[in-house]
Amino acid sequence: MRDEVPEIKELIIKVCELKLFKPELWLKVVSKITSKAVPSENEEEIVFYNDQIKTFSLLCLKNVIESYDEPYHIDPKVPLPEHVEENDRLCHLLTKFINVAKDSVTNGLSQQQEIGIKLLITIIKKWDDVNDLQTPTESILTQHVIHFGSAIRTGFSKDAPPYLMKVSASLLSIYVSSRMVSKDEAAIKRVLAFITDKLPNLKEMHFSQYGEIAATLVKLYLLHCLADITIKADHSKNLQLLTLLEPYAKICIDYWTSVLKDYAYLSLKLDPSNQYIYLPEEGDDEDIVKYKGEYFDQGTQVEVFEYYEATYPIILNALTRVGRVKSRIHNPVLLAGLSIRTFDKIRSSCGVDVSVSFATLKDETRDQLYNCLEAMTKLIGQSEFYELKYAPW
Repeated sequence: MRDEVPEIKELIIKVCELKLFKPELWLKVVSKITSKAVPSENEEEIVFYNDQIKTFSLLCLKNVIESYDEPYHIDPKVPLPEHVEENDRLCHLLTKFINVAKDSVTNGLSQQQEIGIKLLITIIKKWDDVNDLQTPTESILTQHVIHFGSAIRTGFSKDAPPYLMKVSASLLSIYVSSRMVSKDEAAIKRVLAFITDKLPNLKEMHFSQYGEIAATLVKLYLLHCLADITIKADHSKNLQLLTLLEPYAKICIDYWTSVLKDYAYLSLKLDPSNQYIYLPEEGDDEDIVKYKGEYFDQGTQVEVFEYYEATYPIILNALTRVGRVKSRIHNPVLLAGLSIRTFDKIRSSCGVDVSVSFATLKDETRDQLYNCLEAMTKLIGQSEFYELKYAPW
């Protein structure tokens, strides 16, 4: 199964989603593929167990886990339907799922490490809120906490490629806000340090092997990670986590403001006459006004814009929670305008009335809309909003 036959891969993914085979069977197949260290001399086996297939098999397992949402598959205390056996529960295989993910992060190549970390993210989302059978006050994942912390450490190792650091930041943001480490402040501080230690020199961070675009990717997603943690901590009134974040609030506000400044210049255009941002009209010069990006280099604007679009809503939401932006460019009117523009753009691209079909949207799109709307509410509620000139959105 090579890249020349993507239809076969699509078919297998569809089979995963349709739940045509028991999860235990998928687990056995994936475990066999990913654990085979040295293929035999048979050429067919060499092809079957190459690194590309190992990566794809992990992706299949991730899709299998995501496909099962029935309560009895998630929580071992939920009674089973008559037609389901105990061994068929997804939660019955939880430890083995974690071991497969852990082994792929520890022993696999970077592509397998990436899917392994994504697999751990899926596991946290699905099981962190489930109580442990022996210790009901703790998460069922608490006994596995060391494997999640180890995976994060691998993603932030010195030689980790940028895309692995990005997905590790996503795991970190979910991990420190999870029940499994809620009583382990030392574990939270340990993984937070992977990002907070980089903050003083973040703007100077470079990846000579991967180039300027990769550097922008990492910088934005590290700041996105801190913003996501801040939102979760503030929303849940997690005083422990808020206290750990407090020493970095000022530098985060400065960095997040810089991200929004970059985003404004990349997506809109500066009007030199009144220092407000406006949408360029048809026929206008599309060149960006002379502006030195805080996190991007000239010539990379097109390539990095998608990173700004993906990270901007969360960063904006976090900024409205921890500080006010009062500079003449980045005022509540401008930020609310950017938020409204993003909201409208997503709504138009979906081709639906978002107010009616909100629940049917993809999780990522729904999260972006939610963060834009929540930020708008906070910004428009500020007194500064009413004192400033209306920005034409």
